[in-house]
Amino acid sequence: MAREIISSVFTGNYVSDRGGDVAKLGFRFGKPADLSDAVVDSILGILGARRKTAADKSACPVASEFSPRKLRFVRTDGNSLAFALGDRLDAIDVATQIRVAINGAAGDNPVQCIELLGEKWDDLYAELRTSTGAPAPGVPSRSTIGGKQYAHSGKI
Repeated sequence: MAREIISSVFTGNYVSDRGGDVAKLGFRFGKPADLSDAVVDSILGILGARRKTAADKSACPVASEFSPRKLRFVRTDGNSLAFALGDRLDAIDVATQIRVAINGAAGDNPVQCIELLGEKWDDLYAELRTSTGAPAPGVPSRSTIGGKQYAHSGKI
């Protein structure tokens, strides 16, 4: 059976590891069949997020040069679900509360482990270059050298 995809948005700012806040960052996840809508809404509340409404949706998605950090909950049956984490300083508290919410509804399929997956940036030019004056948060950091555009990607 296919999972229902839940589109969500943070009610506050997402705090980037690179510096700067991202307002109204959206994320999606697959809702397992054994979790009710009430449990999902409870988890979103723990994350400081809510379901997207028609007012939140736009015809053209906003381009982003990164993927947010996530908490991934691996369950007894081997399946997992992952949620974006708005602030890394809250990771342990948020993960514990979400585990309790999932286990309370899961019956014989509780959470076996929790993984913190870091941010993934498409361009690491600001971290790799040696000159001063890194770009401001939220400003694309792609460089133009000799008329050519270069991008440096990887994981931090």
